[in-house]
Amino acid sequence: MREGLARLVEREPDLCLVGQAENAEDAARDLASLPCDLVLTDVRLPGMSGLDLIRQLHEARPDLRAFVVSARSDAEDLARSVGAAGGITKDRLASRLAPAIREALAPA
Repeated sequence: MREGLARLVEREPDLCLVGQAENAEDAARDLASLPCDLVLTDVRLPGMSGLDLIRQLHEARPDLRAFVVSARSDAEDLARSVGAAGGITKDRLASRLAPAIREALAPA
């Protein structure tokens, strides 16, 4: 899933992928020093969940936006519950991921 998401982002000329992590713990460690505007995370990750990762990141980097990917139909509700900028279901990734990321990155 991670590699597929990376390919979807990398094919967009206005989006730049700056890193990937296999789990939330590695992501949290890497994001302590990695400059980026948005974190894209699945809800279900090995170890800490993506939702817990977002909560932790908001404490350490309140300006960092997050975006949730989930197989659950309530992905957008899950995203809002942790203060993420957006959410998308996995069945809509191919057609909606890039536009949804752009929306999440748009100035408020």
